Amino acid sequence: MRKKFFRGIIVTFLLALMLSVNVFAEEQDDLSLKNEAIVLEDEDYNGGISTYDYSYYDVNVWAYKSKGTPTNVSKGGWIKLGIPFTAKSKGEQATIGSISGYSSELSGSVSVTLKKQIEIKLGYTFTKHSAFYVGAVSKPLKVNQSATRYYKKCYEKTLVTLKEVKKTYKNGQVIRQKDTGKTKTVYAYKAVEPDFHFTYSK
Repeated sequence: MRKKFFRGIIVTFLLALMLSVNVFAEEQDDLSLKNEAIVLEDEDYNGGISTYDYSYYDVNVWAYKSKGTPTNVSKGGWIKLGIPFTAKSKGEQATIGSISGYSSELSGSVSVTLKKQIEIKLGYTFTKHSAFYVGAVSKPLKVNQSATRYYKKCYEKTLVTLKEVKKTYKNGQVIRQKDTGKTKTVYAYKAVEPDFHFTYSK
């Protein structure tokens, strides 16, 4: 009886030991699978973030859309040219030769790139000083009579319409762009031949 009792205890112990080993192995298998799933999930997550946030992005920019018909305008007041001319003999005349010192202009604040677009579309550049040959003469003067010369800056004024464009980038390259529907306007002023006139002493 005693032998059978001890034999039963040993068998029970061995069975319990085998069962615990199997359970431990199953738990290890489950844990390794869970760890693998976590790693894969992290890889997918990081890959998605990298692709969406850093490879793709949108930028809204202003671009040239159209231009209106130019009109002639003047800006500012009369500007005195040099000193008055005084006739030393009857019939002498004061002259205005060339006038320089003013340039084409663009109203409003735009980017350097957009300014270049507008210059190409309009066919002239801004901030470049222009020189004009006027070749004007005053009326004949009396002896000791003086003539003072003046000019006024003149321009061709053009309404320029800009449009907002949404650009989508992928890895630094534009892959798609479309108009947002928003527009705004600026004015371009092309420097042209100035107005001039003379004033006379008695």
